[in-house]
This record gives sequence, structure tokens and C-alpha cells, in this order.
Amino acid sequence: MTMRTTVYERDEARTANRGGFSFLLMHGVTSIAAGASTFLLPVETAALLFMLQGVLAFPASLLLERALGYRMVSSTNTLQPLFIQVASIQLLALPAVIVVYALEPLYTPVAFAAVGGAHFLPYAWLQRTPIYGVLAVVIAVLPYSLLLLGIEATVVFHATGFILGASLLLASAAVWVTAPRR
Repeated sequence: MTMRTTVYERDEARTANRGGFSFLLMHGVTSIAAGASTFLLPVETAALLFMLQGVLAFPASLLLERALGYRMVSSTNTLQPLFIQVASIQLLALPAVIVVYALEPLYTPVAFAAVGGAHFLPYAWLQRTPIYGVLAVVIAVLPYSLLLLGIEATVVFHATGFILGASLLLASAAVWVTAPRR
């Protein structure tokens, strides 16, 4: 048996799903839908959609991966447990978003964006691209910065889904162009 390097295993993962393209695309679409819901639904209901949008986006991402012919990483890839942990890290921060929702639902999208940024940051290393690092900073910092600049919380509530969605869609396009094909 030959020794596999971490770089090889990261490259295998990046090639297996073209840098996470389908996940970025589907979460971008559902984030925009969550943003649009803020204009149509009561604050509490729209804020819940932010927290639950992954329930639709994640399986849709997996379906898109299969439709595009992407394959799973090999069972010998020693980084598989790390990929699973990084993919599910946002679940550990979900209680913080729930607390924000309980205190003031208007700030839920901003808290959700901060968690999303923290979630995407390790992918800069895992997927071997700075695209995820830039994405992490933009989605974690931009909505909160708008509040710090004095933009009304209601405006930020409406804008955050579109900020997240546009950022994710731009990142999906960048990953599509730069990630290696099989």
C-alpha cells in the first residue's frame, strides 16, 4: 500500500465534487428565497426560513451532485471524518442562532450569516482555494457591518438573504471555473 498525502486527499475531494459547486449553488438559491420571504412573511416566519433553508438546500445539493455525475471520495481517504465534521460544524452553532431568534427574530439572518461564514472558512484549506476564505469573510462580516454603520435593522433583515445568495452564487461560479474537472 502506498502512502497518500494530505494534498492528494484534498485534491481528490476537490475533484470529486468540483470544489463544492453544487452546495454553493443550491445554498445561494435558497438564501435568495429566504431573503425574498422577508418581504412576504411575518418577521418570525421569515427568520425561521433562514434557519431551515439548509433542510432544502442540502438534499438538493446532493441530488445536483449526482445529476452532474460527481462521485464520493474514496473510502481510503483519511480526511473523510474531517470533511464530515466541517460540513456539520454549523449545527453546533445553531443554538446561538436560536437564542438570537428568541431574543429578536429581526437579527436572525445576521446571526445565521455569521455562522455561515464560520462554516465556510475551513473550506479554504480543504478545497485548496481562497474563494472560500473570501466568501466566509464577506458573508460573516457584511450584514453585521451594515448594522454597525447604522443601517436600519429591518433593511438589513431584508438585505441579508440577498447578500448571502449573491455571494454564494458568485462563489459557485468562481469554483466552477477554477476547480479541476475529473
